[in-house]
Amino acid sequence: MESDSFSYPSGNAYAAHNSSVPTAEDIREMTADNCPRVLLVGLKRSGKTSIMETVFHLSSPDNSLHLDSGLRPVAWPLKSVPSIVFVDVPGSLDLDEISDAEAEQVYGGTVSIVFVVDAMTGDSIRTNSIFKLCTIARRAVAINPQINIEVLIHKLDNQSVQFKTQIQRMFEGYVQEEDYESHLGDVTFIYHVTSVFNTSIQVALSKIVQRLIPQYSTFENLLSTFLTKSESHQVYLVDLSSRLYFAKDNGALDPDMYDLSIHYIDLMDDILKQQDRDFRGTPDAEEGIGIVELEDDLVLSYTAVNQYVGIINAFFGSTVKCLPVVEYNLQTLRLSLQETLAYQEQSLEKQKQRYRQRRLSSHRDGLSD
Repeated sequence: MESDSFSYPSGNAYAAHNSSVPTAEDIREMTADNCPRVLLVGLKRSGKTSIMETVFHLSSPDNSLHLDSGLRPVAWPLKSVPSIVFVDVPGSLDLDEISDAEAEQVYGGTVSIVFVVDAMTGDSIRTNSIFKLCTIARRAVAINPQINIEVLIHKLDNQSVQFKTQIQRMFEGYVQEEDYESHLGDVTFIYHVTSVFNTSIQVALSKIVQRLIPQYSTFENLLSTFLTKSESHQVYLVDLSSRLYFAKDNGALDPDMYDLSIHYIDLMDDILKQQDRDFRGTPDAEEGIGIVELEDDLVLSYTAVNQYVGIINAFFGSTVKCLPVVEYNLQTLRLSLQETLAYQEQSLEKQKQRYRQRRLSSHRDGLSD
């Protein structure tokens, strides 16, 4: 493990060479029509683009390790609900240089800042990362006290659980020290230890997304009620393009079960593609149904809610005798979820329209001045 020696940079010493000031187009990309959004920030080569390629393009982790650093923000929208947008913000963009008005746009609304830290880097870069994290957090929280500040302690791949715990505690200590020096006050940092070589990155991003969903408790209650009535082990509501679960029942996450669920979706996708079929089914989800029996009496079933959202239900073979009841409950759950998703989509569209009208009004006022 690396030495715990640590020193703080002064001024903008953390800024990478060749950093640039975000343009008006960059700001528009980061505000994403004021949708609920996740801003991935961090120093260059911290792994932001690799994460996005692995999660949203389902690229092999090995193929994502040698990507070029981005120069402009790139938006990755979830097509499910509530149309949450992930924005990969290049480390070369200096967010300290944006105006107060631009900062209001970037950090205002329903936003999570996700700061990606390369956990295996040297002392100097780690110092710069923590300083930049606290600098961004200070300004963001001053503008939007409700903003979520999440930290991905990234690139911890095959290390032991003990080593990962030590690394996380070390980072927490460094941030607390910088927090005290910077007088950040009530800023709460939420930490995740992640890697693109296992499902830890999907689990972390899933939890981040859930905190941005206004109706999350509704989804959770629907899934929990289904689980109880159907005697299931675990049930997830999954975004089919990224495999993130944006809702689950109220029980503790079973990481192994979630990992199996992701592989099950991948397997269905591969098999049906060979038959020129799409496991997502029709827009009305009439064909998106599947079931597989695994070892240890475990059964996984898949039911499409629509083309972008699916239900993964994990249960044991003893429940198979009640399969007609489970299938009936699934269809009832599917209809309830469709109604909730439609309501969320309508609410989001109204929010977008209000935001666009405010921007247009502000632009006209500026011209009249």
